[in-house]
Formats: sequence, structure tokens, C-alpha cells
Amino acid sequence: MIIITYFSSAGILIYTELKHQIDFLSYQINQKSLELKLRVKRYEFIPYSLSLDDKITHFLLKPKRTSKEQETLSHYLHSIQQNTGALAVYLLDDQASVVAASDIGTKASAIGKNLSYRPYFKDAKQGETLGYYAVGTTNSVSGYYQAHGIFVEGVKIGVIVVKINLNEYLNNRTVGYQTVLLDRDKIVACSSNPEWFYHALKTLPESESNKINLEKRYYNNNIKYTEVKHKMFLGDKAGIIHFNKKYFIYTYQCIPEFKMVIATLLPLETVIMNTLPDAIIINLILILIVILVFIAKQRNQISKLKLEKQQVLEHQNERLEFLIAERTKELENKSIFLENEIKERIKTEAILRNTQNELLHNEKLAVIGQLSAGLAHEINQPLSAISMMSANTLKFMDIGEMDEARENIKRILRSVNFIGQLSNQLRTFSRTGDDTVNPVSVKISIDNAMLLLSHRFKKIGCTFVKATQDVWCMCNNLRLEQVLVNLISNALDAVMVNDYDRVIYVRAFIAGNYAVIEIEDNGPGIPPEINESIFEPFFTTKKTHGLGLGLAISADIIKSYHGTLRASNGERGACFTLRLPLEKKS
Repeated sequence: MIIITYFSSAGILIYTELKHQIDFLSYQINQKSLELKLRVKRYEFIPYSLSLDDKITHFLLKPKRTSKEQETLSHYLHSIQQNTGALAVYLLDDQASVVAASDIGTKASAIGKNLSYRPYFKDAKQGETLGYYAVGTTNSVSGYYQAHGIFVEGVKIGVIVVKINLNEYLNNRTVGYQTVLLDRDKIVACSSNPEWFYHALKTLPESESNKINLEKRYYNNNIKYTEVKHKMFLGDKAGIIHFNKKYFIYTYQCIPEFKMVIATLLPLETVIMNTLPDAIIINLILILIVILVFIAKQRNQISKLKLEKQQVLEHQNERLEFLIAERTKELENKSIFLENEIKERIKTEAILRNTQNELLHNEKLAVIGQLSAGLAHEINQPLSAISMMSANTLKFMDIGEMDEARENIKRILRSVNFIGQLSNQLRTFSRTGDDTVNPVSVKISIDNAMLLLSHRFKKIGCTFVKATQDVWCMCNNLRLEQVLVNLISNALDAVMVNDYDRVIYVRAFIAGNYAVIEIEDNGPGIPPEINESIFEPFFTTKKTHGLGLGLAISADIIKSYHGTLRASNGERGACFTLRLPLEKKS
């Protein structure tokens, strides 16, 4: 009877201790899982933001990239890596070659490496951030990669990759148990115990093993196969296993956000050692019962033990409540911080949009200012004619020549209509208006732009050759006319170098799903040394006027309507090509 009582008591102690340790491990794993999720979420916006960065997009679109440009962009990525605490930031081109990296200047720099074997390059999709855990092939440092594809007009031109460190979050604050992070194939990706790295918990099929090798997920590290046997289940996601020649209590939790599993393991012998003092106490009590047979003392002793355990449990509950409250407060503070960051970003974007609209309007007013002298001359000529014909009309009426007077009045009306048409177009061109997108006739937009520029053609003796189809595109008519006025004005400046035979050609046609407008002059063309910089803000070759914003603003306007503006040298001289989406047919 005493032996049965002894083993029953020992069994209860072990079971209680097991439950206590499982609760403790479950709490720890919840905390670590939450920290990992928050860390991944914290870095998710970095690859997404960089995929929208114009500096990176322009760099990838360049057919030839200089080493200086590569070095400048790499230092830019290095500053982002330093400010965010990431392990590394890589930029891959459309062939998966690393063309810029934050580790520039180091012996193990990734620049020049081809990473086409990584899934985050092959599977990159527009508008989606992919996650992938692997060992780095340049410095053998493991980390979690977050990648975002960079697309232009639906074509992948590169991938931006941010590598973050998850290992530091697996280090235990309390000694005695181990934390393990398993990848999607149940391989120990990282652990608080370095000896467990790259152990597979199951034998992998040959196809999966080959896939891991092709992806170089663990690079030169050999995957070790260790037999794991489940001995007992202790509730949901907990139990006892035999692993690495030892018995462990385990709890685990799936992290679907990055397709991994986090687990905590505590040696079973720790539980036994923790229950040993209580077992000794029970054994002494039983010996006292046998020797003294004092039932009352036995009851008092048991009551005392229960009271002590209750106090310990209450203390532990208070401690747990305190920790939970503390963690909750931290999460609330982090949530408030993120909300403030989002509000600040929205406010900044609104300021940028307002600034851009003001810049567009100021550039339009600057163009009107440059045209004002010629437009005044265009208006003064018909006004002088009207004055002269009015005087002649009075004389014809005095002498009874009513037919001649009537013809003069018709000429006066035509001049008045011309002045009205010119002033209406100038007023329409100068107003701010909205930025609504509607079907726009390319031919009418070209005619309106030429109405404002015709006096310059007359002044310098330049011929305007137009060949347009009936093309309608989706944009804003005022913005398109602003771009056309800017490009044709630049063409007029270019042909001034010719002593005679000054010609500007404008063509409009349909190519695929786009309306195409080509503006070509017979000037000297675009020098090769400035071809890369022609659309940069404040870049100009004009010495007497202009701030160098016209082409940059024009390119931004066309891009806002999902189109493109390109510069090249045509058969005669410089040629600027606009591509805008065609009118949507209902």
C-alpha cells in the first residue's frame, strides 16, 4: 500500500510538473512567434517601397549602367540597410544578377552574383511580397528574405530583396529549454542550440532534396537526418519525443505568414529533477507515517504542502498576469506608433501631389510667358487690319459702294473670329482645371498646340508637316496639349541652328493598344553624352532661358496616364515618341 501510494504521488507530481512546463513553454512560444511576426511585418514595407523608388526603376531601365551609378545606388541601399537594421539589401535585374547591394566594398559582396535559383526571383509577382528562409551564398549567414518584384508595363525588370535576421529572436531569456525554427520541409533552419542546425526531422523524398539543393537553401551545409520518435501526446501541439538520444517535452506553433514552424523543447530529465525534491518530501512523510503512525500529523503535512503549492501557483499567476499586461502595453504602443507613421506618410503624399500640381501649372505659365510676345504680335496684326478695314468701310458707305463695304465687314468678322479663337485657346491652356481622364482626340490636341505656336513657325520660317490618323487616347486634354507645346517648342529651338530648310514633322498612328505620337525635327539631334540625362529635373542645354523642368514634367505627365515618353535620334534629327493607351471601347 505504501509503495502504491508512493508511486501514485510521484506520478501526480510528474504530471503536474509536465503541465506546468508545457504551459510555460506555450507562453514562451507565443511570445517568440509574436516577436517574429512583428519583425517580419516591420520590414514588409521596405521592399514594397523600394520597388516604387524612381531611382531604382530608372537604374534598371538603363541599357548601360556605369560603375559610378552602380556604386551610388549600392551606397543608397547601404544607408537603408543601416537605418532599418536589416542584414542586407539586394537589387536583382531581370536576369537575376545582383546589380546593386548594401554590402558593397566588402570581400563577400553579392554584386555580380546570379541568384536565379532563388524562388523569390522566379516566383516574383506584381504587387506581392514573397518570403523565403535560406543560408546566404556569399557570407553563409542565414536569414529571412523578403522580395518584391519591380514591374514596368506588366514586365518584370528586377527584384528588390531585403534580408533580415531571425536568429536573435530565438535566444532564450530563460535557460533550460531550446527554441527551434523549422522550415516548410521540417528542417531545423535555426535554433538556440547550434548543434541542431540543419537536422531534418524526417527523411526527405529525392525530389524535395533535389529542389533544396537547386535552390541552395542551405548552401554548403549538409542536411543531417535524425530519427524522431513520438512517445506521448500531451494535448494540442504538445507531447514527448525522443530526439538526438534524449527525451524532450515539446510544444510547437505554426507561423503560416512565412511557412515555418517554431517549437520549444525541454529535456524530460529537467522535469524529473524538478519533481525530485517533492518526491523526497513525500517519501519522508511516508516514513514518518510508518514509524510514528500519526495520522493527524500526516494530514497537517499534506495541508501544508497544498498551501505552499497554492501560494507558488498564485505567485506564478501574478507574474504571468504582469508579463501579459506588460506585453500588451508594448503592443499597444507599437500599434500607435505604426498608425502615426501611416498618417504622416499619407500627409506627405498629399503635400507631394499638391506640389506637383503647382509645378505643372507654373511650368504652363512659364510656357505662356515665353509665347506672350509672339501671341501679342499675332493679335496686333488682325487688330491693325480691323482698324484699317473699318475706316475703309466708312468711306465705301459714304460713296455708296455697299458691296465693297459688305466685303470689308466680312473680313473684319473673320479677323475677330481668329482673335477670339486664339484668346479662347490661350485661356483654356492657362487654366488649372482638374486631372480627369477622358477620351482625347490627338489631332485636335495637335491643332490646339499649333494655334499657340503658329507665330513662331512664321517668325523663323519653319515648315510644319503633319500626318495623323483619327486616333483617340485616354488622358487629360489640357495636360496633353501642355506636353505637345513643350516638345514642339523644343523642336523649334533645335532647328534654329539651320540657316534654311527648317522642318518639324508630327505623326500620329496606332500601334497595338497604344496611340503613338512622334515629333521629329531636322536639327542636329541629341548628343550621346546627354541622352541618359535628358529627362532629369533641372537638366538643360539652353543658356538663356528655361530651368530644365519641361521634359521631366512632360515625362511625369505621360507616365501618370500609364504611357511613356522616349527620346532618340531619328532619320533627320531628334525624335520624341509619346505612347498613350487607346480610348476604351464600350
